[in-house]
Amino acid sequence: EQYGGRDLGGLLFCEATSALRDRYNLSFSDAHENDMGSVEIGFSHSVRCQLDAEEDVQRHNKLVSFYESLGCRIKPRATVRYLNNNDGETYRKIPMQIALRPRARLAAT
Repeated sequence: EQYGGRDLGGLLFCEATSALRDRYNLSFSDAHENDMGSVEIGFSHSVRCQLDAEEDVQRHNKLVSFYESLGCRIKPRATVRYLNNNDGETYRKIPMQIALRPRARLAAT
């Protein structure tokens, strides 16, 4: 309990998604002016990352809610599976996804 409440899970998740963004070279494309005279910044692309939230049934939706707070969503038409690992517990396996998009560039000062 020494590190309880310090959001280490959130930190780990952010580091993992950051590494994936770097691996897939997700970055903003060059800014350009559209026909209306407004500046647009386009995305070069995005990557859809899929994960399974596996939680015990006593903590129903706790892990799913955590992932949703980090930007993940339950996959459309997902089927929740129930697993028993012969440890006396029943687990729910929920397919989830997150679209990794480029990070915004910091404006030069």
